[in-house]
This record gives sequence, structure tokens and C-alpha cells, in this order.
Amino acid sequence: MKSVARLEKWRAVIQAKGIDLSWPLNVISAADIKAITGEEPRLMAKIDRREDLPSVFVEAGVFLLPLSNGEYILLHGDGYHDLEPPPEPPSVFISRLPFPLASAEAGASETQHIDFAFNSGLIEQFAGVGNLYLTIRGRKRAPEFEFFAGGQRLRASNVQVEVDAGFEGERHIVVVEGKIGQPRTFHLRQLYYPFRFWSTLVPEKQVVPIFFTYQPERGRSTFWEYRFADPLDYHSIELVRAQAFVIRPATSSVLDPAPLRLGDGPTLGPNVIPQADDLRKVAELPFRVAEGQTTASALARAFEFNERQSRYYRQAAEALGLVWARQGQLGLTEVGREYVALPVQGRNELLFRQIFRLPLFYELLLELFLQPDKALTAAQIGRVIERLSPYRGDTVARRAQTVLAWLRWVERATGVVRVTGTTVHLPAGRFFGP
Repeated sequence: MKSVARLEKWRAVIQAKGIDLSWPLNVISAADIKAITGEEPRLMAKIDRREDLPSVFVEAGVFLLPLSNGEYILLHGDGYHDLEPPPEPPSVFISRLPFPLASAEAGASETQHIDFAFNSGLIEQFAGVGNLYLTIRGRKRAPEFEFFAGGQRLRASNVQVEVDAGFEGERHIVVVEGKIGQPRTFHLRQLYYPFRFWSTLVPEKQVVPIFFTYQPERGRSTFWEYRFADPLDYHSIELVRAQAFVIRPATSSVLDPAPLRLGDGPTLGPNVIPQADDLRKVAELPFRVAEGQTTASALARAFEFNERQSRYYRQAAEALGLVWARQGQLGLTEVGREYVALPVQGRNELLFRQIFRLPLFYELLLELFLQPDKALTAAQIGRVIERLSPYRGDTVARRAQTVLAWLRWVERATGVVRVTGTTVHLPAGRFFGP
């Protein structure tokens, strides 16, 4: 992947400059980075997750910080924070918007979803500091400030600081760094520098750092509020609280798809037996493709998959008719383009219908419908898998667990089925057309 190859050029920088990474601190100029690698320094310095660290940094146990305009330092230690697991289950938040914002459904950027969360009233509710107003966006140059990191006393001057959004209240400033998807780690600089910037510039107001994620496949907005126990200590980050939400319009109701017509039969083929355990990631994959991540290696990196996992999830998205794959490239099908353009509830319904157009899931639904007690066990699911595939033995049991995981998603998203342990139930009163 291009970004991996780019970051691995750091080894050439270290060698060309004769840098001794055993030293507690090393200074590198942007001009040297550009001259040695031919890459833009800002891209070479964009190492937002611990997982992205180039191998030479990992070997030496160092991380990178910008210290001034055109100057970076390498420090010993861990400059990243492990993002705490998102809270479960999410709370439902009823939007204050009087009408749907059609433009908010176009695209999938961090700022777009932060704006929607703000306009719906959710950011004000989570922050809990009264009325807020959008006042901060884009890159700025910070005034001088001192701090401790990596065992060193440092002075930042004229360094570039950026957050996805910032909001001002009567006594608070709320800075928000956002990501699409669910990263495992983030660079502390992304919250610490804005925290110090605004604490220095507006000392009379308390700065509240918030990390935000949006998961398109689940329509979930999650917030983590942090504090720095010692404002001078880069590493003193502490979680204050975290909460996940699903935003619903004021007039929304529980998704209730129109009845399936059993007489229509399955319309997708061949007899795909899913091997991708997490349907949420399958649901997110078309968004990644729409963003330009159209190769197996790009998707593997985005989802932190190995090559085999990446293949399973691509095949699942293909089987559902959402993406196509040709000559190593992926693209959105017509259904996939419709899918990414829909609001959350519409996407859930479309994905639900695509699932039950697969022969396996159609057969399972038919079996479920014909059962006197309207229940289906993992063993019965296994027998259907054996009938439709060459799988036998332990493989059948593993595939049955994957099927159950998909049906749990169907339960959460639509309520069409109920899954209790390893048994699938058809809710009383659920009607399927002839």
C-alpha cells in the first residue's frame, strides 16, 4: 500500500542523517525529510495510529512530534492512546432537527458527521456544558507552550494545530477530533495540542477534549471525553466518560420492513456460505470502496485484516451484490451505490433484503417458517449448510456460528428474527407474504 511504502522511507532518513535513535531526543527538519524521501513532510508525519508506525520507529521505541513550523522531533516512549471499547448498547437520541438534512447524507467525512451530531443537538447533550456554537475549524498556528513528553522538557512554537471541529460555550471550549470507523489507537497529539493551544489562547475557559467516531454500517456516533490530569504532561490523559448513540429523527419509528414474499425465492447466487464473521464490517466495506480504498491490500489495512480475512469480507460484499471485483480492483455495483447513498434505516432494510436473497438465508427462512414452533437451532442451520455446500464436520459448525452472527445483526437492525443463544426464533405475529 502506498502509505506503508511512504512511511517506510523513514529508515532512509535515519540512515542519511546518521541519527542515533538511542539518544533521548533527535531533531529532524521538514526540508531534510523532503530532500531525502521526495515525499511531502506533512504526509511523512501523518502517523495517526500506533499500528501505522514505520518499522524503524517500532524497533527503536520512538514516536514523532512536530515541535515548530518545519521541525520534528523523535522521542522515546509511546505517543499513542488505546481507545477504550465503545459502550454497549448505544442510547437512542431523538434529533431536534425539524426536517431531514438531505445534504448531510452525501459523503462520509468526519466533519460531516460531527456537523450532523451538532445540528441534531447531540454534541451539546453529551458535552453537558450548555449552549455551544461552532467556532473552530481547520489548521492554525499555536502560540508557544511548554510541556513534558518522552522524559523531555519541550517547547512548541508556531506548530500547526488542527481539529475537525471546535465549539465555544459560555465557560467552555469543546474540541473534537473525529474518525470514520473504529480505530484501536490514536496519536495523543491529536487531542493534546488543541487542548494546549486553546488553553493558552483562551485561559479563562475550560477546554474539553473529545474523541469522536462514526460507524456508517451501524449509524453509531460514539464520544470519549478526556482530561489531562497534568496540563504540562503530554502523557497524563485520562478518560472522563464515554457514550454511544444512534440518532433518530423526531418522527422515526422502529424499522419494520415490508413483508418478505417467500414465493419469490432466492435471487442471488451462487450458494455462498459466509465466512466473514462480523457483518458490521461487511456493511462498512462499500463505504471504504466509495472512499477510494479499492484494492484488497487497502481494505486489509483499513480493517486491520490479514489477507485471508480480507478475502472473506470482500467475497461477502460481492455475494450481497454491493461490490464487484475485477483484476484486483473493487467497485460499487448499482445496488452498492444506492446503499451508500441511503440513510441508516434505508441501508439496514436494503442489506436485510440482500441477505435473504442469498440461497442459504432464504432456505433458513423457509425452514424457520415451516417449523411448528417457529424456531431453528444451530444444528438445523448446520444441516442446511451441508445440503447447500461441500462443508462437513467442524467447518459446518464454524459456518453455522457465522450465520448466527449475521442473524443477530438482522435482529438488532430490523427485529425480523430473534436470536437466543444458538436458537433463531420467528417473533409471534411476524407475517411473510405467500
